[in-house]
Amino acid sequence: MNSAGDLRSTLQSRGLDVVYQPIINLHTGKIVGMEALARWTTPSGAAVSPDVFIPMAEESGLIGELGSQILTMAVRDAASWQSIAPVTVRINVSAQEVRSRSFYDDAMRTIDEVGLDAALLGLELPESTLQDQDEDTQDTLRQLHAAGVSLMLDDRGGGYTSLSCLESLPVADKLKIDRSLMTDDDPEGVAVVASVIALGRSFGLSVCAEGVENAIQHARVFGQGCDFAQGYYFARPTSRELVPQMLAAWATFLPV
Repeated sequence: MNSAGDLRSTLQSRGLDVVYQPIINLHTGKIVGMEALARWTTPSGAAVSPDVFIPMAEESGLIGELGSQILTMAVRDAASWQSIAPVTVRINVSAQEVRSRSFYDDAMRTIDEVGLDAALLGLELPESTLQDQDEDTQDTLRQLHAAGVSLMLDDRGGGYTSLSCLESLPVADKLKIDRSLMTDDDPEGVAVVASVIALGRSFGLSVCAEGVENAIQHARVFGQGCDFAQGYYFARPTSRELVPQMLAAWATFLPV
């Protein structure tokens, strides 16, 4: 069983990796972004789920270092892709990271070092970021937004809790619908997705659906007015080495 000590050793040796899943503009069919997804493979070759090591990092105080390494890798990769296609790279950040007073400075320093346009960096914020916001957190979010960084609220609460808090995050410009709401045959789930899209748009937010797995779900979220989507229907997460090939060969998604 992997421990926080194992994770600390992995971070010290820069042993984490990142894979990328494309984000599709449903109106144009084009790839407009890549979500960076952290991956941990142990020396024995075993893959550790992010559902395991991300909470472990938060509980052990390692989330700052983990997030910093993922941000650095993703920003460097994004900068290397710009000659092929100016896609945004999106990174998940925890509430703990955003509450750190150094988060803004560290993020902007990383962007400046590689020469990436800040507008091509997007941060996905969990709804817990909205809970007990202090002034430092609010200042950090305002500074990031003013610098051009895109802020997306990741609706991990299933369509209800985070939406009631949207007014607490006026600098957000996007809302992500959790994959748990993607369904083929649950009328309640379908209705919740429609309401999330409608309410998000009423706040002036563009909406992205994750976990789109098939043509039915694709057609539904498009018909409900969703702006962006990602999921296995479009592409599985891929290595950084294959992203340039994907961007060059697949300028427009053609459903099969």
